[in-house]
Amino acid sequence: MKLLADANVETAIVEWLRSRGHDVLWAAQLSSSIPDDDLLNRASTEERVVLTHDRDFGDLVFRRGLSHSGIVLMRFRAPLQTERLALFQTHWPLIENRASGQFIVVSDKRIRIRALPLTP
Repeated sequence: MKLLADANVETAIVEWLRSRGHDVLWAAQLSSSIPDDDLLNRASTEERVVLTHDRDFGDLVFRRGLSHSGIVLMRFRAPLQTERLALFQTHWPLIENRASGQFIVVSDKRIRIRALPLTP
């Protein structure tokens, strides 16, 4: 799967996804000052699903109608990175199968999936 991980995504999650053979472009390795709309545009152009902790991406696609390939919003409450990684790993099979073209909110105990509006 092709992903664009926002700069706020933990190193452990990015490394775990890469170790599983996923093509992960990580904003933290590009520049810390890339605006969200530019990241979303790049993800859309390269057909990457955005992985983030930032709710602003929902605004960009639902209110502003920006082009997308899918968004996974992580809303974990677990305080430790190791706990957040374990939660992500638990939820990953469903995320992986459903992320394309969807807005997925992943929390500690559940996943909500909402179809994103079609874009040109």
